[in-house]
Amino acid sequence: MHYLILRTTREQRRRCTMLASRSFDGEVTERLLRRWGFRFARGSAGKAGGAAALRELARGIRKGGWAVVVADGPRPPPFRLRPGALFLAREGLIPLFAVRAWARPQLLIPRTWFRMAVPLPRCDIAVFSAGPIDPGGDEEVARLRVEGELEQLRRAADAHLYLGPPPHGGAHLPRLV
Repeated sequence: MHYLILRTTREQRRRCTMLASRSFDGEVTERLLRRWGFRFARGSAGKAGGAAALRELARGIRKGGWAVVVADGPRPPPFRLRPGALFLAREGLIPLFAVRAWARPQLLIPRTWFRMAVPLPRCDIAVFSAGPIDPGGDEEVARLRVEGELEQLRRAADAHLYLGPPPHGGAHLPRLV
């Protein structure tokens, strides 16, 4: 998110709609980023509002805007692509890009299932992207293709910022630069 804030103008951010869950984490994200000019569509898989949130994202895209969707959504399992981003790409509304951003140092909030990370002041941020990714063909094959790209980006960001891959659920070892 720091990257989006620093690398976009306020006008570009006004054209961006972010998908945020109806969870507490989604509320925190929205409260922090609305003041920077981002718009939000709120909805969650398995809760009322998921389809409405996707329609709101589609409406913003059709008006010339762009969308940000966290690929693995607000619930476990991590690193498993949820259908929202793939749906929008398959409908031809957006090109699908995979992006991985990670920071060092950062505060990991342990009570969130995905260990929400909050970059600390003066941190190093690594941003890696791939795409556009073809969403065509069998839906399961397309999902695996996107998940594979996200995994490669995760490994690249980890290798860039840390000594060796950080163990999931464990502490990261900062690289001494």
